[in-house]
Amino acid sequence: MSSLVLGFREIDNTQLPLVGGKGLQLGALSKIDGIQVPEGFCVTTEGFRKAMERSEAYRALLDQLTVRNADERERIGEISREIRQTIMEAAIPSDVAKAAAHSLSRLGEEHAYAVRSSATAEDLPHVSFAGQQDSYLNIVGVDAVLRHIYKCWASLFTDRAVIYRMQNGFGLGERASPAWQVPIITAYGKGTSQAKGSQPKPWRSMPEKKAAPRPARSVPSSK
Repeated sequence: MSSLVLGFREIDNTQLPLVGGKGLQLGALSKIDGIQVPEGFCVTTEGFRKAMERSEAYRALLDQLTVRNADERERIGEISREIRQTIMEAAIPSDVAKAAAHSLSRLGEEHAYAVRSSATAEDLPHVSFAGQQDSYLNIVGVDAVLRHIYKCWASLFTDRAVIYRMQNGFGLGERASPAWQVPIITAYGKGTSQAKGSQPKPWRSMPEKKAAPRPARSVPSSK
């Protein structure tokens, strides 16, 4: 079993740091009799580390971001934009690409997929990261799915997401950042459960659609 990609049924309740909250719950739901969960898999936090471990530019930009204050919005925006670009320009490691492509071939490359984000610290008692990172629907083909995995990773560094983490005391450094974001790839829909015996509806022919972000709001610091 690869630590880079985990199918939902391979996930157990000890793997939150690898698959995030949504991934963990999808793993649990997939093992319950009477619940039909659309098939899919998670590209784990190890996949992100593998992709960025040799990027000196990424590490340097993280260091710059770490010393900023939450009220330095203009500078945070500049650095965050550079980080997103650096992530999107990074070459995908061959073993990550191979593991993801293998999972897609098993599920069916012709299907449309949702590429969603799962955070390893979401839905805590005092903070919620829901809706902060990007999700993409109706993605078809291995190359397109791999590209949108990177888009999910990059969305960890939108201005809004970065400032929210700063305001709530979550780390931004090299050791902390990769553990936040997990792309989840699901066939047919967004990963919601269905009653036993029901069939997932096939996707209509639709252009790629990015899920709309929630309206930004001012969040007071917990410090």
